Parts: sequence; structure tokens; C-alpha cells
Amino acid sequence: MLLIAGKGGRVDQLPLPAEVGEAIAAYLVDGRNTTSPSRMVFLKVVAPYGPISPSVVGTVVHFACDRAGIARCGPHRLRHMVATETLRAGAPLSEVAQLLRHATVTTSAIYAIPHPASVVALAKPWPEVQR
Repeated sequence: MLLIAGKGGRVDQLPLPAEVGEAIAAYLVDGRNTTSPSRMVFLKVVAPYGPISPSVVGTVVHFACDRAGIARCGPHRLRHMVATETLRAGAPLSEVAQLLRHATVTTSAIYAIPHPASVVALAKPWPEVQR
């Protein structure tokens, strides 16, 4: 299990696949800068050594977009895209909420933009209009 801290002091336990655990263990033993006293897992690789910041995460996402040959986006936009594409692939909103670690599906509904055709099926006909 992996403990992930979130907003408002929320802590979630997530499953950790064996190969991911092995990669993290190898990083901690062989790839991590040993001069930092920080207990955080991911550290900056240049001085001053310490935990990565939100801006570092944004930079990593930008470089990943460049490598993938897609337009740059930030981490927040990436969350919106994941929510939208997961919903469009047929996952229920409750699974999108779980994936994004939202406490309620209401929050996930803000992130996920449904396909217009799927919303049409939910719309009730307007009174006095023939279809």
C-alpha cells in the first residue's frame, strides 16, 4: 500500500503494484541524492536538494507533453482530460471520482465533460414540441 496525502489533511491508501514498488525501492537505494535529510520520496536533483514543488510537477508534465508530441498542458488540465476521457470511455462518475481521489462525485462532475450525445439521451422533450 501507498499512502497519499491530499487536501485538508486527507490521506488515502492506494494499491502499489510490485513492479512500481521495486522501481521506487531501487531509486531510494541507488538513484536518490543522499545529501538531503528529507524523508520525502521524490527530491530535486539539483541544489538546493529537497522535496519537489508544484512548479516542478508542472515542468515534468510539460516535458512529457513534448515527448508525446502533443500540445503542452499543466497538471490541472491533465486531470480534466483524464476525467473527461474516462467518462467518455464508459466509466461511471463514481469511478472517475475514485480515480481523481475526490471526496464526492459532485467535484468530479466539474472536472469531467460528458460527450454531448450522451447528454441528449437524458434530456426530456420540451412541452408541446413534436419530435
